[in-house]
Amino acid sequence: MIKKFESQRIAVLVDADNLEIEARNSYQGKVDYKKLLERVNGREIVRALYYKPEKWVANGLRYALQNRGFEVKTPPKNVDCWLTIDAVTLAEKVDVIILVGGDADYIPLVWLLKSKGTKVEVWMWKDATSRSLIEAADDYIPLTRDFLLEK
Repeated sequence: MIKKFESQRIAVLVDADNLEIEARNSYQGKVDYKKLLERVNGREIVRALYYKPEKWVANGLRYALQNRGFEVKTPPKNVDCWLTIDAVTLAEKVDVIILVGGDADYIPLVWLLKSKGTKVEVWMWKDATSRSLIEAADDYIPLTRDFLLEK
């Protein structure tokens, strides 16, 4: 478990499909991105990046996320490559990368970030997170219904 200090500089990188599909399928809800950012507990957010394929991002969603402090990135297809490049680039500028996603595909990224001295937290729904990814990260924050929009 990582000690969390207000002086820590963090980047939040969200694999939106990974997060939102599980929220919809398992919890019949939508993610509350404001609550997600509030959970950083006073640490300085250097960047908050939201990744989702271009064809799935409506203008209303883009506007709402930007108003909450997210930069929206819309690759033509899979987001993993874009997220990985940004994470590696940001590693030298932050103390902690918060990876909001649960795919085992991110394990090599976690290893690389840790080798550069950057702490890695994985935040994701428990049932949608690879056990190996949890073990590779410095800390794991299981998301709960508390991170959903109220109906």
